[in-house]
Amino acid sequence: PMCFEDLYTVNNVKHPTFCKATLERELIESNDGLSQYLTEASLFQFPNALRRLFATILRFCEPGDVRKLWHEHYNGLSEDYR
Repeated sequence: PMCFEDLYTVNNVKHPTFCKATLERELIESNDGLSQYLTEASLFQFPNALRRLFATILRFCEPGDVRKLWHEHYNGLSEDYR
């Protein structure tokens, strides 16, 4: 890239935000991928390990809709407290 406009452009399509351009380039993961990852992990991990994984996702993956991710996986994350 030679300028900021090049960072917003992927395959000759200019995206409105840098985040959308990075998603298109697959440099960051979408919430769907993170949600799928938590779903798969819930099959094999205890709730306390899932909560640590959720915290790691929040810290390093920067999901777009944290509340939606939380609500989708609330049952698995809180299973030992119910």
